[in-house]
Amino acid sequence: MSSINFGHHAPNCILTIDSSGFSDGRLQWRGVSVKANTGAFQGQTGDYITIGQLEQLSTELESLYQSLKGKIEFGTLEDRFVMELIGDGMGHILLKFRLYDEIARLEFFSGELDQTFLPELINEVKETIAEYFEENK
Repeated sequence: MSSINFGHHAPNCILTIDSSGFSDGRLQWRGVSVKANTGAFQGQTGDYITIGQLEQLSTELESLYQSLKGKIEFGTLEDRFVMELIGDGMGHILLKFRLYDEIARLEFFSGELDQTFLPELINEVKETIAEYFEENK
């Protein structure tokens, strides 16, 4: 299984791609599990994503890394996980996410990161695309 880490210390969120998936005739969907940790709270949920969502995320992350300014929104099929990264232009990245966990509670998290985590995040997204989606494009 491949994982994408949004932040490496609390608050953080880990999106793990399952080998299971389905096709609706147009799109290839992959199952994901999402684990969130703020230090005080931990939650998890499951949902689905497509290659198009990951490709768009990769492109937007590269743009954010170059300019350090802007906003990225990323979410799963049923919006059980929605994440925002907001760059202030000075290297500070605000990470915000919300998660509907397995018992349908809605949890909000936010914390500040810096731009040094972006290259590793971009690589994780690209590796995930290559590992789970390229053969089914």
